[in-house]
Amino acid sequence: MVTYETLPCGTIVFRAILNKDWVIGDKSVHWLAFQLREEDKGKVSLLMTTQASEEHFSKPTYGNISVHVGRLRDIVIEGEKLGIEQDQETHASIIGLPNFWLEEDTKKRKILKNKVKNFCEDISEKASRIYELSELYFKK
Repeated sequence: MVTYETLPCGTIVFRAILNKDWVIGDKSVHWLAFQLREEDKGKVSLLMTTQASEEHFSKPTYGNISVHVGRLRDIVIEGEKLGIEQDQETHASIIGLPNFWLEEDTKKRKILKNKVKNFCEDISEKASRIYELSELYFKK
């Protein structure tokens, strides 16, 4: 298994836009773009380049969101920080989001889900931007 160096703070990575609802009025990133899905196993998938979208997905995407590594690492909620871990040449993941999918207790799951939402809102507001929108985004 290849081990990758820690990404420098100034690095820009990308989140493929898989859902049109992840973009607000073609200008802003919706927090849902970073929401954990059950199949994510506690990590949010990122790409090292915009070209990697074509390699990773069998269908066209709506574009790409840029994520600033240093700004993401600066996000702290209740003493917990996020990180980005490169795990392949063209792929990285946001780490540190509480995986509420694993929590069986309904109350605790709701608390964790809300915490993840707060993290996702901060990522969308403080660490990400719309990088590019594809023609598919503008089709009705």
